Amino acid sequence: MATGSLGQGLPYGVGIAPAGRRLGKLPCQVWVLCGDSEMAGGSIWEALDKAAYYKLGNLTAIIDVNRLGQRGPTELEWDMDAYRRRAEAFGCTAVVIDGHDITQVNQALGVARDTVGRP
Repeated sequence: MATGSLGQGLPYGVGIAPAGRRLGKLPCQVWVLCGDSEMAGGSIWEALDKAAYYKLGNLTAIIDVNRLGQRGPTELEWDMDAYRRRAEAFGCTAVVIDGHDITQVNQALGVARDTVGRP
């Protein structure tokens, strides 16, 4: 779904993941693509907190870190360790990769799909 304003996609994903798991009674994997600029928004971190609380292992957030915000560099720029530490602090599994390496991308998506009980 296209979400419009920055920071809405992951909260929507947190709502869709348990609904798909409970209502459909079928395997349901929810993938949310986030930009690094929207990672500065509080709604993203609140969503990660709830995703971990509800053990949404079927929810994966992919963060495209390009360091570009509307008016200059993003808050964390290319500090991938800071992104990783923040996600882990909220109870999420974090996999940091080079998004230009297709092998790493495939491996990370496999880890995300196979992780149980942790977004």
